[in-house]
Amino acid sequence: MTQLEQERSVSERLKHLWHEGMVRHVTMRKGDIVPMNVPLNLVVLATLVAPWLVAIAAVIGLLKGYSIEMSRDTESDTAPAAADPPGEQSPAVPGDVETPGP
Repeated sequence: MTQLEQERSVSERLKHLWHEGMVRHVTMRKGDIVPMNVPLNLVVLATLVAPWLVAIAAVIGLLKGYSIEMSRDTESDTAPAAADPPGEQSPAVPGDVETPGP
């Protein structure tokens, strides 16, 4: 594999990971109340910048009776074939919950 092919491969993989992070959402929910629904990329970024803040928010939410869910937004999944590198399929994350759209 040449260096150019390797760079394209890395670029394709990063695009794929970015896309997967944008279609997966982390949601805090208590019954019908949903105070937080953010893309997984934002949660990862917040965890890198301020891990203590994310941990405190998660603990407080759980103590208040909220559940934390991860779901995949299938409606905004417009380009899965273009985002997947050739010959690879998107890995399923255990616990993925598909939520119906509005």
